This record gives sequence, C-alpha cells and structure tokens, in this order.
Amino acid sequence: MAVKFTPATEADIAELMVKLRPADRAEMEALAGPRALPLLQSSIAYGENYAGHWDGELACVFGIHRLSILPSVGQPWLLTTEVVAQHAKVFMEQSKRFVEDWQERFDTLVNYVDARYSAAIAWLKWLGFEIEPAEPHGIFGMPFHRAVRTGWHGETRPGLARQGDAN
Repeated sequence: MAVKFTPATEADIAELMVKLRPADRAEMEALAGPRALPLLQSSIAYGENYAGHWDGELACVFGIHRLSILPSVGQPWLLTTEVVAQHAKVFMEQSKRFVEDWQERFDTLVNYVDARYSAAIAWLKWLGFEIEPAEPHGIFGMPFHRAVRTGWHGETRPGLARQGDAN
C-alpha cells in the first residue's frame, strides 16, 4: 500500500467535503455551523496542513497550528473519509507518528472532540490524550470534550521557565 502525505490544497478540501465521513461532518457542523467550510478552507493558509492519500485515494486532511500567542501550545485537527476505516492499521501508525512529532515541537496539544464521536474519543485516548468531561462548546453549545496531550507531563522543558516562575 502506498501512503503519501502532501501539503493540503483547496482541491483536497473540495474533495474531502464530498467524501467526508458522517461523524466528521456532524462534528464539524456542531462546532462551526455554516462557517465550517470557510473556516476549513482558510485553515490551509496557515499552520502545517496535509492531505493523506492511500493508494491515490484521499483518506484525510489534517494539520496543526500554534494556538494563539502561546508558542508551546499546538492545536491538531483531522477530518477523514471512509478510506481511513478501510485502512485502520496504517491510519493508526501514521497518526501516532505525526502526533509524536508534533509533541516534540509543542509542550501541549489541545483541541475539542464531539462527545457523540466515540471512535474519535477512543482514538485520541489511544494516542495519549486526556479526555476531559464534556462541556458546551461550538456555535450551538453542544457537548464536546477537551482533549489534551502534554509531552512533558507538566514539567518544565529544560531551559524554559514556567509561566509565573520568578526569573
């Protein structure tokens, strides 16, 4: 099986929207409603974004960007097609590789997951994310879990002071 990752393009986003898995679509719509597609389209203009293809078929579009002005916090995201379900083992291996790479560059990875999306929650737990209790989030205030993965287990990276520490 040939797996290829390339920078995400507007064409990838257009194809993704046609092939998006129902649970991914429901999560995206619960977060942003009618703004979901424009937000997704604009997301490829910043951050680090990829399209994943398995044997030439679009499997996913994903990425990470620095959250706000906090240089040590990254916000990963992922949207998938049914190709991911057909190649779950490869998806798991590749997603772990990307998350571990991102964790080397960001102290904390954080985003939100729809409380209805049990497969995504299980996958995030498998990747080492802590899943917090669901709270209202997104444009409609639906229940979402905050998912957090801290690479340094709450410790300060060598050479970096924690916020609030005296200099």
